[in-house]
Amino acid sequence: MWIYYLLLIIAAIFFATQFYVTKKYQLVRGDSIKSSLRLILLAYITISIFFLFKGLITYNFNIEFFDFSIFTFFIAFGSAIVTLLCVLLGVKVLKIGNMSLYSIFMQLGSIILPTIVSLIFYNETLNWINYLGLAIMVLSLFLSFNKSEAKTNFKSILLYIAIFLLNGSIGIFFTIHQHNPQLTAGYDPTLNVINNDLFMFWYGICMVFLSFVTYLIVRFTDKNNDMQFIKTNEFNEAKSKTKILFIVTLFVLPIIYGICNGLGNYFIVYSTSPNRLISSVTYPIVNGGSILFSTLYGFILLKEKITIKNIIQIILIIISLILFIVV
Repeated sequence: MWIYYLLLIIAAIFFATQFYVTKKYQLVRGDSIKSSLRLILLAYITISIFFLFKGLITYNFNIEFFDFSIFTFFIAFGSAIVTLLCVLLGVKVLKIGNMSLYSIFMQLGSIILPTIVSLIFYNETLNWINYLGLAIMVLSLFLSFNKSEAKTNFKSILLYIAIFLLNGSIGIFFTIHQHNPQLTAGYDPTLNVINNDLFMFWYGICMVFLSFVTYLIVRFTDKNNDMQFIKTNEFNEAKSKTKILFIVTLFVLPIIYGICNGLGNYFIVYSTSPNRLISSVTYPIVNGGSILFSTLYGFILLKEKITIKNIIQIILIIISLILFIVV
């Protein structure tokens, strides 16, 4: 079982890297809807190609890799819809709300909703120590709240709730897929093995289709300039390296984003395959770990100032992870 816990920690590192890459991308390409759609379009093209070849190599280029299941397709399509809505609402909420509340509601949804679904509908169980770890992790999230940036008008509150529900729904879709292996594409009943490569391939394809269609709609309906650059010192210093900057931000960063997101999600579905870890343990570990590593990225790579609240948050998350993994 230790290998699966290790994969979840690695997934958390990948997701933290994805957040960091997103910030670097926005520093140069802007934070508009069209810019965000470009990022995820190229990222999920990368994911689709990666898992296509990974699956073909894993299954020795057997045509059976392209097995089709209505169940897998609709789970992948549903996951793609809520993922895309999260991205679009994320752009909106950061314009009228604040980053700390956005992060709190996003992480809470991803931790709480899949866990509740797993406990109620799939008869998973947690011991009291796990519940204690979950409570500590939720408490640690609220240490991210920045009161000075707080904007709590009715519209922003609705968006926070929507982010909570949508981000949590991604985990719910993944949980439903992994708990019904006999309905999935490429399922091997003799070994009770789910073809996770095929699921990730379909998820990537659905995201490419939806983000491309959305990009076209936005492109031909939005008359505003989509390059809304964030004028930072980093951007101004990089202006003299336009060609290199263009290539890196347009192609390299989305590819890194895609690899991190794809492998992060793959390690989640792989670790929650039949006879492995339960979802009610998986999602708190991944989200707690991603918060921890994102915080460390901020200190080390973005030169953010460390505060007492940050230190307490890191300690609480580490304690929570220990209660889930070791105890």
